[in-house]
Amino acid sequence: MTAFEFRLRRGRALHGILVLAVACLCFSNRQQAHVHVSAYAAFSRTAEEVSIPLAALCVGGLCSGVPGCRIPSKLMVFFGAQTGMLLLSKILISRTVVSEELGLYGLPAPFLMTALHQFMAVMMFGIGFLLSWTTPWPYMPQPLTKLSDVWWLLLFSASFAANIGLNNFSFQFLPLSLNLLLRSCLPIATTAIQTCVPRKVPKSSTTFVKEIICMLCGISCAALATLAQSKSKAAEPEHHYQLGLGVAIETMSIFAGALNMVLANELGKRLNLGSMDMTFYMSLPAALFLLVPSIFLSSPSWPEEEPMTDCQVFSLVYQLAPGVLGLACLLGVFACAYNVLQIDMAQSLSATYTTFAGNFNKAMTVMISITMGLERLPEGVWGFVMLLATLGNISAFTVYSYLQLK
Repeated sequence: MTAFEFRLRRGRALHGILVLAVACLCFSNRQQAHVHVSAYAAFSRTAEEVSIPLAALCVGGLCSGVPGCRIPSKLMVFFGAQTGMLLLSKILISRTVVSEELGLYGLPAPFLMTALHQFMAVMMFGIGFLLSWTTPWPYMPQPLTKLSDVWWLLLFSASFAANIGLNNFSFQFLPLSLNLLLRSCLPIATTAIQTCVPRKVPKSSTTFVKEIICMLCGISCAALATLAQSKSKAAEPEHHYQLGLGVAIETMSIFAGALNMVLANELGKRLNLGSMDMTFYMSLPAALFLLVPSIFLSSPSWPEEEPMTDCQVFSLVYQLAPGVLGLACLLGVFACAYNVLQIDMAQSLSATYTTFAGNFNKAMTVMISITMGLERLPEGVWGFVMLLATLGNISAFTVYSYLQLK
C-alpha cells in the first residue's frame, strides 16, 4: 500500500468516525426521552437539527476519493464537522433530557466534560501512535529535551483549558448565535496579545488602518447584538444577569484562546513541534487543569436547583440518566476526530482556507440553529437587528482575516 493510499484510507476512516459519532448521538438522544416526549419525537428532533451537517459529512466523505474534488470535499467535511460539533455541544450542555419529572435538562458540567474529552484524546492519540507502529509509516512524537520546554507546554495547556472550558461554560448563559458572535471577536484579542511579540516585518500603515476599521466594525456589531439579545426579555432582571455573566465568561475565554493561538505559533518555532505533537502533549495537562474547577467551583446548575460542582452534577446525572454521560464520552470521540481534521485542514490546504471556512461555518451555524428551532431571535425589530449584527460581525472579521493573510 502506497503512502497516498494510506492517507486516503485514514481520511475516509476519519470521515466515518465523524459520521458515526453524529449518528450515534442522534440515536442515543432517543434513549433519554421519557413518557411525555415519545422516543420517535426526540430522535426526529435531534436528527433534524443535525441533518445538514450530517449530510455534508456523508457527501464530503464519499467525494474525497474523486479526482478534482479533494479541496471541495475537505471544505464540506470541515463544515459538517465544525457545525455539527457546535450544535451537539449546545444540545448536550443545555437541552439533553436528564429527568423530565424533575425538570432537569442538559449537562451543566462544562469543565469536567471538557476534561473528559482531553483524557479521551490522550487515549485515542496513544492508540493511534501504537497502531502506526504496525505500519510502514510509524509515528513518534517529537521528544521534549529541556525542562523549559515542559514549562512552555504547561502554559500552553493552561490557556487551552481556560479557552475551551470557559467557552463551554458560557453555553449555560448565552444563545448559540451570541456565543459565536463573540467568538468572532477573537482576532482583536489576538492582536492585543501579539503586540507583546515583536514583528519581524512591520505592516504598512494603510493595512493597519484597514484592520483597525474592521475590528471596530466587528466589535460594534457584537455590542449591538448583545443589546438586541438583552431587549428580548427586558422585563426579566434574571435574564440581564445571566446575559452579562455569559458575556464576561466568553470574553475571558476569547483572551485565553488568543493566548493559546499566539503560544501555538511561538512554540511551533521555539520547540519545533508540529500541531499533532502539541495537541498530544497538551491534552493530559489540560485535563488536569480542568479538574480543579470541576472539583472546587460551585456554579449554577439547573433552574430551581442549588449551585453544584461539576463532579456533583456528574454524580447526579449518573444516578438519573447514565446514558447522558455516554453521550458526553461519544462527543469526546467526535471532538478528537474534529481536532485531527482541523489540523489536517491547516496542513494540507492553508491558513487562508481554514480562516474563511471557519467564518462561513459560524454564519451557517447561526442560520441552522435558528431555522431548526434550537434558539429564537428576539421578538419584533430586535430580531432583525440581531440577525444583521451577527452577519455584520462575522463579515467584518472575515475581511480582517483576509487582511492578516496579505
